[in-house]
Amino acid sequence: MARNERSQCLPLTPSVSGCLLLACGPDFAESIRTIRAVITHSASPKPPDHFPVTILNTVSPPLLVIQMLVPSPEDPQAPNHYSPFMVLPMSDIEPTGASFGAVVHNVELRSLDAAAFHVIHEAWLEYGLLIFPGQFFSTAEQDTFARRFGDLEFKATPITNIGADATVRTNPDDDVVKATRGTHGWHHDSTFMPLQAKGAVFSADIPAEGADTRWADMRGAYDALDNPTRDLLRGLTAKHSLLYSMGRRDLLPQANEHGGYDKYGYHGQEAPVRPLIKVHPDTGRPNLLAGAHAHDVSGMDPVESEKFLDRLHNQACLAARVYQHEWTVGETCIWDNRRLMHQGVPFDMTLPRRMWHTRIAGDPKSELALNYSDPSPVDADKPVFG
Repeated sequence: MARNERSQCLPLTPSVSGCLLLACGPDFAESIRTIRAVITHSASPKPPDHFPVTILNTVSPPLLVIQMLVPSPEDPQAPNHYSPFMVLPMSDIEPTGASFGAVVHNVELRSLDAAAFHVIHEAWLEYGLLIFPGQFFSTAEQDTFARRFGDLEFKATPITNIGADATVRTNPDDDVVKATRGTHGWHHDSTFMPLQAKGAVFSADIPAEGADTRWADMRGAYDALDNPTRDLLRGLTAKHSLLYSMGRRDLLPQANEHGGYDKYGYHGQEAPVRPLIKVHPDTGRPNLLAGAHAHDVSGMDPVESEKFLDRLHNQACLAARVYQHEWTVGETCIWDNRRLMHQGVPFDMTLPRRMWHTRIAGDPKSELALNYSDPSPVDADKPVFG
């Protein structure tokens, strides 16, 4: 079916819940336009850009439940209240089949108005990972989209093994090759910085065969824990360090003349301390928080801590909670770094690859390390990759 055919909406019919059911699956922008067109009894003279929505992903296709501010039918003098008003089948949302994640079709991210972005944002919180085919962002467009989710930790940066002279860098001792291999361990972004990242926008420019990306659901991993394990983890903390994660795998970059490293994340400050169980600030759901950068669990010696974290990662990243994505040119994704760990899949490093990564800064109220009071960025003048 052509896009203009699938976007035509059938008449609205009452649903069993008393809401209106839109019996079609339009794209996000057309859904919002439809909502605004049919809401004639809203308490507001103009439908708002932000309104409560719920995405029900336990049915196929997923359902978007819209709420609007309406007068009380029992008492016209009572204050207006939010009530379920409309249900839209979101046939453009294709769940990945894992415990999280969806591919979203027929969305033009460059032109989202505030209401359409609100739906995208709610879908992001629900699924943790959204993949958008065919965006072909410029770096400026990618940064603009990422800023709608929050301040940036850093702008679009090439994650690539292609050198300035257009040759592919393959030497195992090359810092770029080491940095690439470093992404192959499970991790959350920037837990080694005072302020953990909120999320990331990632786009495929030159995808290489086999150079997939995996994500793992740490909310699902927490939910799967038995009560004794939850009790054991509750109150435990770990330090996070890029020096630790890269040093453990013998992937540290070339040291400078002072013995330090002129790369982003290799700061000389105290290693950030974070809880092993962390409540998501938007969803209120507990998540595991560990990853390759985590070490020195409170109350354990280094060897015991390392074995403990390795077991935790192996149990957390089971197949049902992992999604692996094969990239195509022009795709863009955004993931919730507070919920998901991710890793690059090892590939033939003689193949050229270039991806663009924009990192969204965390909110200091929820993402600042326990042993820091200042969220000011560190290493802002150092190269991010390679």
